[in-house]
Order: sequence, then C-alpha cells, then structure tokens
Amino acid sequence: MKRIVIIGAGNVGYHLATGLCNDIAHYPWEILIINRQANAVTEKLEKKNIPVKIGLNCIPNIADVYVICTKDDSIEEVAQKLTGKVSEHSVVLHTSGAVESTVLKEFKNYGVLYPLYSFLHTENIDWSKIPLFIVGNNTYAGNNIQELAKNLHPKGYYIIDDNLKLHIHLLAVMSNNFINALMHAVYRLSNELPDELNIYEIMKKFSVQTIERIKHYNPADYQTGPAIRFDYNTIQKHLQYLNQYPEIKQLYLCFNQYIQTAIADAGSK
Repeated sequence: MKRIVIIGAGNVGYHLATGLCNDIAHYPWEILIINRQANAVTEKLEKKNIPVKIGLNCIPNIADVYVICTKDDSIEEVAQKLTGKVSEHSVVLHTSGAVESTVLKEFKNYGVLYPLYSFLHTENIDWSKIPLFIVGNNTYAGNNIQELAKNLHPKGYYIIDDNLKLHIHLLAVMSNNFINALMHAVYRLSNELPDELNIYEIMKKFSVQTIERIKHYNPADYQTGPAIRFDYNTIQKHLQYLNQYPEIKQLYLCFNQYIQTAIADAGSK
C-alpha cells in the first residue's frame, strides 16, 4: 500500500485528500495530512476519518509521495524540512501553478500536480471536470504523479513543462481572478443604486450571457460598447462619473485602451 503525505490543510489540500480517498478500492493508498496548526479544515478531515497530524515535525520519514499544498511562498521552506529526510525512492511534488518544479530539485524525484481550479474547502467539487497539469523531472516521478491524477480525473490530465505551466497559470489568473475582481467593481457600483432595482443580479446574468456567447468563438468578434465604437462622448461621461472611484476608473481606462488597440486592430484585419 502506497503512503501519501499531504502537507498543508488548506483549500487544495482538503480537496486533494478527500478526492484521493474517494476510490480507495481501486487505488489502495494510505493518506496522512500534516498541517502547522489545527483549523477548520483539519477538523473536517478528521470527521471524514482522514488521519491528520499537527506540526511540521510530524512529517514521517517513510512515504512514497509527499505533496506540498501550502502557499507559494512556503513551498521552499517545507521542501527544506524534507531535504535529507525522505527516501531516494520518494516523489516530492507541489500543486502550485506559478512556482517552478525545480524549487524541489534537491530531491531525486520531484514534480508538480497543478489542478486548474479555484478551490474553496466549503464547496463541493467534481474532479472529473478539473484539468490537471503534470510536471515530472524524470519518468519515475512523472508516472507516480500520473497515478494520482488518474484517480482524480482519468482522462483529464496533461504532461507539460514549467514554462507551459507558468503560461497556463497566467491565463488562469486572467480568466478567473481578474474577472472576479472586475465583478467586485460592478458590485461596488451596483450598491450605489436603489435596492429595488436589483442591478447586481441583473449584471451577473449579463456577464453569464457574455461567457456563453464566447464559448465557441473569438471574443473579438463579439466586442461591443463605446470603446470599440470610439464613442468618446460616452467614454467621457463614464470617466466623469468614475472620478469618485479612482481604482475603478483606472480599470476602465485600461480596458478601453486594450479594446481600442488589440481588439479593434484584430477586427480590422
């Protein structure tokens, strides 16, 4: 039976642990979660009968796979605690999209299992809908990481390198984090309007319509609005209103510039 140690009981660590425990009959492995301190996630894991130990000093010397699921700026620190402690047959990996696999180069077998998803431990997820990206420094590491990926999403994993992973992570930040931040700006401005209008709910549905429209086509083909029309009268009215929201005004200006250069140029070609 393989032994998997997951270090970090956060959003990713929680879902990775519970996901790997879903099919023990086909993938018989023993899972242990290590976290610096007890928290809401460790309590949830213990209620699911998934073993948890508190403190990095509890990391065992013997395991087949060590998965570092901490914040990006803690990966190297955790790796240092593992250096000289793990077997040469062990595989050490992390789950970050932005951090290179080579941060673990002190180990003989290392890599990355990067799930492209925005995790919250309070939400249920369907691993079969989450793409997984694998980086392995050698065949042995790659095969072991693939074994984990196959359990989570048998047909949804891709073998890449660090350069591709960073590019993919950049796109993920733009398509998820930036859109969420933009909708926060919409939320702020919506709150300035009468509650009975329910404007934020209307705008959420409007944004869904936009996403549906561009599912199968180039977004440049569907760009509308004052920026693409070079309607400076309307743009100036918007900017004047946004003087009281300088951060949102900067967003507005950046989007206008992008639309009038990259998208307008693309449409004219």
